[in-house]
Amino acid sequence: MRSEPTGTPARPGPAPGGGGPGMMFRIAGGRGGVAAGLAFALLVGGATAGAEPPRPARVAAVAPLHVAASDPGLRRLGESLGEVLAVALADRKGMTVVDRGKLADVLAEQKLGLSALVDPGTAAGVGRLLGADVVVAGTIAEAGGKLRYAVHVVAVDGRRVLGAAEVDGTRDDPGRVALVLAARVAAIAGADLPPTRPEDLDDSPVGRLHLMRGISSYYADDPDRAIASCLRAVQLDPRLQEARLWIARAYLARGEAAHARAELRRLAANPAAKHLSGQVEALSNQCERATAPPAGR
Repeated sequence: MRSEPTGTPARPGPAPGGGGPGMMFRIAGGRGGVAAGLAFALLVGGATAGAEPPRPARVAAVAPLHVAASDPGLRRLGESLGEVLAVALADRKGMTVVDRGKLADVLAEQKLGLSALVDPGTAAGVGRLLGADVVVAGTIAEAGGKLRYAVHVVAVDGRRVLGAAEVDGTRDDPGRVALVLAARVAAIAGADLPPTRPEDLDDSPVGRLHLMRGISSYYADDPDRAIASCLRAVQLDPRLQEARLWIARAYLARGEAAHARAELRRLAANPAAKHLSGQVEALSNQCERATAPPAGR
């Protein structure tokens, strides 16, 4: 997903780093197939006499959470939380999030894995290459049947940790963990994300919360719930056009390529979703491959 920054000014206040636009997307529109690991305290300062003029949109690089064990289920959970945290951060006006593919490219070029982002100095170095102001990364560790999710936010300028959040949970409650962790990380970032209990989410008027649940459901192999939650998200907040990407992915996971293509055509025809064009094209290609006759026929 690539687009130029919207130019919406950030709130007044000191701003570490000077990340340029780079290759990024605005998640007030989302990514494509978590991330899935988030930005920062000290990013929001109240207006004061003599304060500097508003800065351009801030840039965050959000990584999937690192899992040391070779457990496909936990790795998928790390991807999911990275995506959810990116969506949560994007609720802050003027926030842009570096495209996940660009992050993966830089890590590959530097011969680094997600575990390297646990070190603040390394995370800041990667963030500088991405033109980001902050890098959000973390880990998932399992012990005694329990999971510990730990996320930290690193300022590229100064290579310092601005804040951290930890949540304990199990494999059976990823939705609750995603909501709690996202709320805590968003608070560090200065994003406006109201704390919500999973049992209250059905009645929430906040579209972004439904999108976050939809992404979690997709990664939990529950495409029906993913579709329902993402539809609710875009109904409540039409700006969340990335929700349609997840609807298309969920339809594709159900083997319904025709429905997935219908969502993608809707996105392709929407000028407000232009920043999603790269992901729309990639998913359209997946749909074509899914419906292509076997070779040799």
